[in-house]
Amino acid sequence: MDRHAQAADDEFIATATFRLCNKPNTIVHHLSLATSPTKTELGVLFALGENGRTSYCTFHEERESCVVGRPLSDLLVIWHPEKIEGSLFCLHMHARQLRLSDEDVRAAEREWHGTGVEAGREAETSVAKGAELVSKKTDKGKGRAKERQSTTGRPDDSVTIRLSFMQDEDSVLDPAVWRDVNISVLLSSRVDRLPQLMKAAITKLVTRDKPLFAMLQKGNSNVVTKPSIQFNDSRDCYVDFENGKVMVVTFAGLFSASSEVKTINATVELMGNEVETAPQRPADAVEPFVCNTNEIFRLGNVRKKTDFTPSKASDVSHEMIIVGGLDDDMGVRLAAVPVFSVNSVLIGDCYTGITLIKYKETYDWAEKYADATSLEDLATLVRAHRKDKPNSATQLPLRQNYSFRRFVGIDHGLKMTRWPATGVHLTVRCVNMLPADPNDEDAMIVFPALKHTRYTLEAVDNVDSVKTMIREEIRGRGKDGRTCGRLFEDEMAGKWKMVLWVLPQIDGTATLYRWLEGGAMQFLRLGTSTTGKTDGRLYVEAHILRVDRAVGRRAHAADEVEEDPGSLFLP
Repeated sequence: MDRHAQAADDEFIATATFRLCNKPNTIVHHLSLATSPTKTELGVLFALGENGRTSYCTFHEERESCVVGRPLSDLLVIWHPEKIEGSLFCLHMHARQLRLSDEDVRAAEREWHGTGVEAGREAETSVAKGAELVSKKTDKGKGRAKERQSTTGRPDDSVTIRLSFMQDEDSVLDPAVWRDVNISVLLSSRVDRLPQLMKAAITKLVTRDKPLFAMLQKGNSNVVTKPSIQFNDSRDCYVDFENGKVMVVTFAGLFSASSEVKTINATVELMGNEVETAPQRPADAVEPFVCNTNEIFRLGNVRKKTDFTPSKASDVSHEMIIVGGLDDDMGVRLAAVPVFSVNSVLIGDCYTGITLIKYKETYDWAEKYADATSLEDLATLVRAHRKDKPNSATQLPLRQNYSFRRFVGIDHGLKMTRWPATGVHLTVRCVNMLPADPNDEDAMIVFPALKHTRYTLEAVDNVDSVKTMIREEIRGRGKDGRTCGRLFEDEMAGKWKMVLWVLPQIDGTATLYRWLEGGAMQFLRLGTSTTGKTDGRLYVEAHILRVDRAVGRRAHAADEVEEDPGSLFLP
């Protein structure tokens, strides 16, 4: 394809270079808005010798850590052409988990596109018979579930997700169709893929629900699905699709060990949504609801105070950066985000736990962004700003993630057996995981500044003594605006607990593990061959969580439905 012809095509984006992360060979692919994300992915994988029907890919820029995993569609809708042209993108392969046969897809498409009344009736009869046959097969097969699992292979590598559907008395859903559905997912699959996996399963149910199916074909509505995983314990705080907090990468990370893997209960709330035109296919009628966050840019740094010099021996290198995003109501929004240089990566969360800040005169560099009225405007201004700054000054941190997997140091090559001569030093960031009070903005708990949360440990110290150190710090009064002392007031007694998360010294890793027992040595690596010294610095997060209640979310959701008995779908 001629490069000049491409440039003349309004749909052309850029020419991208790809390779599999574990292989050196590269290919080039012309990205175009006229080609769907799915077809783009299939084409790239085919050129690399991979089967896109059985696998999908995530990518990172060659200079980024492998822990960064983005969907390929980001290159079509987010990345800017000049950045694409100058980059090499590394791909990681993942198995597609939904096992829909070609016949399943063709049958649904035939039914959806049936022409004329007679064709529609014939499709309805055929599908009704097919649904009845599937139901009979399902009932017969339930008793042989374990046998099927053993023949299809490796049950220890998968987890069952049981979907149940929320509906009220006036619901248009056919209760004979919308029963609990089980889907099997590999433990290595990404948790943030669950809405897409749910969509595929729900699409099949839509084609079997005749009244709903007819309504969607004739009207201007579609089905919005809101997924919610329910463990009824602290894991619920780390997987929240509605608020965009999916902080555990894989399903395996939700369990402490393979032996503890159990069925995951997931509730799907179904709602109606107006659309301009009727959906053309069953898949188009189902829309997963996932919190979308605007693209965020690093704009500058918070100026460091001159009266404080951090000690390298007792501190994980950190700084405060200022990031900017576009708010629908307020225009450009600034936020201060703490970032940490650990394990050869820069980590920090630009989406949760940030502190919104106002423009200040000292942020003279921010004035150029104040007139942005769209994401495109902001992106243009940021690109101009970046031309004058080195990469390190515009680098966004990796969002740290969490694993409930029980950490065993030797499994990760950490074999410390003696207390290091340099000692062990912690930098602790306190994170408030308590539910916010929507009626009282001043109720937000402020924890000590980072310079106050550094600890030097003795060999006898363990997780309990570290918790005691942190509690004493947050109980005390300080001049840094902290309000965390209210945690120790009578009305808060017994309502919260502290959980420690540690970032082990594994190069290129941004995954934190729970510190359940023992001392800090289990998270340290031996000294390098060049220096022979062990780096005794560790990054720790102390999460303040609500004490688990006996009543789960599902009971509360049921109460809400009873109070508002409206139709699930818009007319």
